[in-house]
Parts: sequence; structure tokens; C-alpha cells
Amino acid sequence: MNMEQENDKNHNNDCDDCGDNNTATQKSIAVDQEKCCEALTQLAGEVGQTEENYRGRKELYESKKCLFIWTEENWQIFRNTEICVGSDLLQSNDSLTENIGNYIKWNKELATCLKDITKLVKDAKGKFAELRDQACKLENCKNDSCNSTQWAVLTGKTPEECDDESKPIDQERPEACKDVEKIWHDLVCIPKGLSFDIDLIFKSASEIVGIQIFSNIASLEPLQKTLSDDFGEFEKLLVETMKLREGELKKLQEELIKCAKDVSKSNHGRYGKRSDFEGLKTTVEFICCPDCKCVEECECDDPRLKKCACDICDICEKVEKTFCKKKKKKTEQAAD
Repeated sequence: MNMEQENDKNHNNDCDDCGDNNTATQKSIAVDQEKCCEALTQLAGEVGQTEENYRGRKELYESKKCLFIWTEENWQIFRNTEICVGSDLLQSNDSLTENIGNYIKWNKELATCLKDITKLVKDAKGKFAELRDQACKLENCKNDSCNSTQWAVLTGKTPEECDDESKPIDQERPEACKDVEKIWHDLVCIPKGLSFDIDLIFKSASEIVGIQIFSNIASLEPLQKTLSDDFGEFEKLLVETMKLREGELKKLQEELIKCAKDVSKSNHGRYGKRSDFEGLKTTVEFICCPDCKCVEECECDDPRLKKCACDICDICEKVEKTFCKKKKKKTEQAAD
């Protein structure tokens, strides 16, 4: 603004050299010149005001823009987390719930099955105990001296405690008695071995039942419920934060749009004031020292303002050609 005032001062100084300053015409022009100079000074201040207004609104717009971008990035983080992580956690929770439910069901079925097996093994153990008792009785029968003759008949051998003279006479024995000694040995020995086996089987079955009980698969259910609640709270936090950021983002977007409009309006106002200032400045310069060749170049017997009128007609022609062409082009486009 100081520069413009300095220019106006220089123009006012130049006016002293224009001549005819004391004529009635010049005095009349001086009055209008003073009004224009005052308007120019006021308009220069308005130009500076619009410049400052534009600068301030531009800074506010940039600040709002940065805040909008930051809020948008923050919202996108929560949105992407909810899509990628939140959804995955919810689906994982559903799968865990289903799997743990199946595990508990299978565990109960396994417990029932193991108890049934243990009961059967226990029953079998009692049967094997009876078989071993029978084997012991059979062995006792063989060792009983009262049965030595029967033993000799069945096997063709006398008991070890008998003398050689008491051996029975060799005779042909039935084919079924050929392996009687081995069969007797198996009948006595195998039940004893089976009794040890069934005892170990029963012990192992009982330990497996204990392992199954102490494994406590059912304890997974409350743990899964806690995990499910945590998943739900996390998902709720993501959704609530995302909605909150989304609302803030929408509000900031509206403010940013308003700021952009204000900046555009301020910018147009700035250029409008500049145009008004430049036009008024040119007017003041012309009034201060008018540069018009119309009168000077005309002869005294010719129309004195003919040249000025022709210049105005030239301007009218240029305006007509410019705007008529644009109007004609728009009419043709509308017809197409």
C-alpha cells in the first residue's frame, strides 16, 4: 500500500507539469482527481485487507487440510485393523468355540468308553483269576501221589519221585494222548502268564482313566468364554473408534470444504479489488496528466472528437466479435 501511495504522490507531482492548472476545466478536473485519489487510497487499503484475508484463510485451509488428512489416516488404520484383524479374530473365536465344544463332547464320550473298558477289564481279571485257580488245582492234581498212575497212563512216564520198578509197562497209547504233557504244561503255565497280563492291562486302563480325568478338557470352556469376551471388547473398541473417527472425518470434511470455498471467494475478491485498484489507478494517472491525441491531431475545421469516436467504435467491434462468437458457439453446441 505504501508503494501505491508513493506512486500516487509521484503522479500528483507530475500533474504540475501538465499545464493549464488554473483553467476552469483543470480546476473541475482537479476536484474529480482528488475524489479519485481518495478512492484510490481507500481501495489500496482494501486490496491490502483482501490480501491479508486471503493469506489467513489460506493458512486456515492448509491447517484444516493437514488435520483432515491426519484424521483420515487414523480412521483408515482402525478401519483396516477392523477388516483384517477384527474379522479374523471373530471368525477364529467362532471356530474355537465350535472346536472346543466338539472336544468336550468327545472327551465325555471317551470318558464313558474308558470306564466301560475298565469295567470289562476288571471283569476279565476276575475271570482270569478263576482260570489261574483252576490251573493251580490242575497242577496240584498232578503233584498228588494219588494221581501218579493216571499221569503215567496219560504221558507214558512215571513221576520223578517213583522208583524205576514202579514204572508202568509200555503200551500203545491213543493218538490224542501224544502231546498230553505239553498240553498239560500249557494249561498250567498260560493262565499264570495271562493273570500277569490282565493285571497290567487293568492297571494301565485305570491310569488312562486317571489321565483322562486330570486332563480336564472341560476347563477349556471358561477359558474360551473369557477369550471370546476379550475378542468382543476388542472388536467393539475398533468399531466405536472407527465410527467416532468417521464422524470427526465427516465434520472436518465439511469444514475443509467451507474453508476451500472461503479461500476461493477470498481469492476472487482479492483479484477483484486488484482489478478495481488498477483501473482506478490508471484513471487517476490519466486524469492527472491526460494523454489524448484526438483534439491535437484534428484540424480546426474537422470534427475534433472523430478519432476518439472511431477508437470507441473499434473497441465495440472487438467486443462484439469476441462475445458473439462465444454465444454462437454455445448455440451450435446446444443444437448438436
